[in-house]
Amino acid sequence: MKRLSGLDANFLYNETPTEHMHTLKLAVLEPPDGGVLPWELIRGEVAGRMLRFPAFSRKVVRVPL
Repeated sequence: MKRLSGLDANFLYNETPTEHMHTLKLAVLEPPDGGVLPWELIRGEVAGRMLRFPAFSRKVVRVPL
C-alpha cells in the first residue's frame, strides 16, 4: 500500500459532484493513408501501454481516522 501525495489527496478530497478536479485531454489522430482508425485498435494500444505505468492501476482505499 502506498500513501497519496499531499497534492493527489487534495485533488481527491476537493472533488465533489458539482466541482470536478480532473482535466480533459484531446488527441488528434491521423489515420494511415487516409483510412479509418478502428476504435478497437486505439483501445488496445492504450490498454497495452497502461500496464507500463503502475500508477494507473492503483485504487484509492479510505482508511479510518
